[in-house]
Amino acid sequence: DCDTFLAKVDLLQEFLISNVDLSSLNLPEVTLSNFSNPQISRKLRDMMIVQDRIELAISVSAKCNIESEPAWAAWGISLLKLGKYREAKEKFEFCLLTSELVQGDETTNDNPRRGTSGRINRNQVILKKIISVLESGPPIEVEDAKDKKRKIGIEMKNKKKSSSDPMSFESYFKVLQMKPTVSKNIVKKHPLDRSRYMQCIYYLQRYGTPGDLVAFWLKHFFLEDAVRYVINAKLEPEIFIEIVANALATHHLHMLIEIIQRVDPTLEQYMTYLTAACQWFSKNSMWTLLLEFQLLMGDYFRAGLTKIKMFLLAGSVSERVEHLKKAAEHFEEGLLAMENNEIREVAYAGKFRTVEDVRRYIKMIKLQIEVEEYFYSQRNIIVSALPKDRTLFKDNLERSNIAEMILVLSNFDLAYRIIQEFRLSMVPIYLNSFSRLAKKKSTKKIRELLKNLRGMLMDDEDWDEIVITIIKIYSLDKNDRKTAETFIPMLLNPNKKVEGFLFCHKFRLAYVEAVQVADVSLVERVLEDSERYDVKRVVMMCLQYLQQNE
Repeated sequence: DCDTFLAKVDLLQEFLISNVDLSSLNLPEVTLSNFSNPQISRKLRDMMIVQDRIELAISVSAKCNIESEPAWAAWGISLLKLGKYREAKEKFEFCLLTSELVQGDETTNDNPRRGTSGRINRNQVILKKIISVLESGPPIEVEDAKDKKRKIGIEMKNKKKSSSDPMSFESYFKVLQMKPTVSKNIVKKHPLDRSRYMQCIYYLQRYGTPGDLVAFWLKHFFLEDAVRYVINAKLEPEIFIEIVANALATHHLHMLIEIIQRVDPTLEQYMTYLTAACQWFSKNSMWTLLLEFQLLMGDYFRAGLTKIKMFLLAGSVSERVEHLKKAAEHFEEGLLAMENNEIREVAYAGKFRTVEDVRRYIKMIKLQIEVEEYFYSQRNIIVSALPKDRTLFKDNLERSNIAEMILVLSNFDLAYRIIQEFRLSMVPIYLNSFSRLAKKKSTKKIRELLKNLRGMLMDDEDWDEIVITIIKIYSLDKNDRKTAETFIPMLLNPNKKVEGFLFCHKFRLAYVEAVQVADVSLVERVLEDSERYDVKRVVMMCLQYLQQNE
C-alpha cells in the first residue's frame, strides 16, 4: 500500500544521506522492491549492525517488517561494555521476553504475545551474551579506548601501513566485540564486583529461568545463594539435584551440607529436596553419598538398608561383616527414635511400621552376621565358594538353602535358629541336608545331627521320613547296607522298620517285624521283595503265614 511504499522510500533516502555502501549486498541494482524481500532485508539489517549503524538497523527492521531484536541486542551489548547499565536495560526491553512470558509460553498456548516460541531460543542466546559481557571484566572506559586507539594508530604508522582509512571510534568497539582469548590468570584479576553481580542478577531474574539463575550462582561458587533460592522460590527438586551434582563435581558437597544445616537446622524445608537427592544417588549407585544424606535426614532405617546394599557389594568378609554391624546400629538408632516418638514419617521406609518389625529385622541382620562369620570359619571345608548374594535378606527359598548348607557343616544350633526365625518348612530342609550328608557318607555328622534333632518336638512320621531317607541312600545309592542297617533301630513306625529291613535286604527280620504287628499287607510286601530276590526260605514263611490268616 501507499504507507509501505513511502516507508521504503524514506529508508532509501536514509541510506543515501548516511552514505551507506550497499555494494556488499551483491545486487545488480538497489531498488525499492529489494526491501520487500525478507532475506535481503535481514542481510541489510545485519550489515548495519556490523557497521555499528544501530539506528539504521532498527529503521530497516521497522520499515521492512522484519525482526528488530538483533539490532536492539547489539545496541544494548555496546552500552553494557561502556558501563551504561540504565541505558542498556532500556534497549534490552525491546528484544527480550520476561521470565514470566517465557515460562508461560512453555506451559500454555494462550500466550499474550504471538510467535514467542521462536524467540525463546534467541532470548537465551542474548541473555548468555549479556552475562558473558558482565562476567568478562569491568566496563571499558572511553578514555582508555581512546588511548588504545592512539596506540594502534602509532603502531600502524611505525609499520608503514596505510592510514588512509583510520580506525573510527565505532569500529574500535566492533573490535571489542570479538571473542577475547584471556587466560585464567587474567580472569582472576577481574572478579565479579558487586555492581556487575547485581546486573547479572537483574537480567537473570527478569529474563531467565530459575535454572539460569542457579547455574550462574554455581558457576561463581555462590553456593549458599543457590541453596536459599531453591527454598524461597519453591523450585523443582531437579534443580536441587543440579546443585548437588555441581557440589559433588567441585568437591564442595560437605560445604553444601553445612549450608543446608545452617539455613534450615530442622531440615523440614529441604526434606523433599534431600529425598530427591537420595533417589538420584541410588539411581547412580552412589551408596556412600546416599548413606551420608540418609543419616543427615535422620532416615535411619533406609540408611540401614543402604548398608545392607553395601554389604552385598563388598568383597572381603571383614568388609561385609562391618557393613552389617553398621546396618544393625542404624536400625537400633531408628528403633530408639521410634520408641521416643522422634522419627519423621519419611523415615519409616515402608515395611518398618511397628517396633516389632524393626526388632525382627535387627535380629535378621545379626543372624546374617553369624552366617558370614561361620561360613568364613568353614572356608577350608566348603568346596565351592558361597555366592555373595546368598543371604537371609532374600526369600525363603534362599534362607532354606543357607540353613541346609549350615546343617551339612554340622552347625545345628544356627540352622535351627534360622528355621525358627523365618518359620521355614523344617522337614524338607532336614531331608535335603541329610541326603547330602548320606551321599558323602558323613556317618558321624549324621549321627550327631540326628541326636540333636531327636531332642526337638518333631512328629514321629517326620522323624521316620528323615531316617528312612538316610537308609535308602546308604543302601541303594552307596551300596552300603551294613551302615544303613545301623539306622533301622531309630525308626519308630513298624511299617517304616519293615521298609528299612527290605532296603538292607534283611528279609527274615522284615518278616518278623511284619508278623509281630500282625499286618497282612506288610507280610505281602515282604513276600513280594523276597520273591524278587529269590529268598526261598522267607517266601515259604510268608506263604505259610498268609494261608493261616486268610
